[in-house]
Amino acid sequence: MPEDKQTSLFKTFIGIFLVSAGLIILVWVAVTEYDDYSTSKENTEPISRQSQDIKPFAEGVFPEFIRETTLDTRKAYRFASNEKNQPSLEAATCYCACGHKSLLGCFISERKSDGKIVYAEHGAGCRLCVDEVLSVKKWVSEGKNAEEIGELIDQEYGRR
Repeated sequence: MPEDKQTSLFKTFIGIFLVSAGLIILVWVAVTEYDDYSTSKENTEPISRQSQDIKPFAEGVFPEFIRETTLDTRKAYRFASNEKNQPSLEAATCYCACGHKSLLGCFISERKSDGKIVYAEHGAGCRLCVDEVLSVKKWVSEGKNAEEIGELIDQEYGRR
């Protein structure tokens, strides 16, 4: 009988050990993957790779690297694609240290005379830039002008 009790205790110990080891591995993987993502070349490259020339989203076409992102990221690209939002995004400083002069550069590399847009990939991998664009979108809907939006971005994101 004591042997059964020892076996039971041993099995309990092994079970707890395996569950603990699994949790430690899970946390380690999550932390290292987050660190790899936040410091990846994609997020810190000053000049983003560019997609091929395509028509703006208004015509229903986004490059694959945008289509495969989150809903918020697609909303940010859609907002940046609209030419009437360009002054507000140009007035907004990008605070992620990517090297773009304004928030517009994180999403749009070039707007061609024929209406085609060359999209910057940086915005697809930078949560801070997406958050900033969604803030700009909100303030535009509230009737704020480009100068006010630039100041609001500085107040909201510049102190971080």
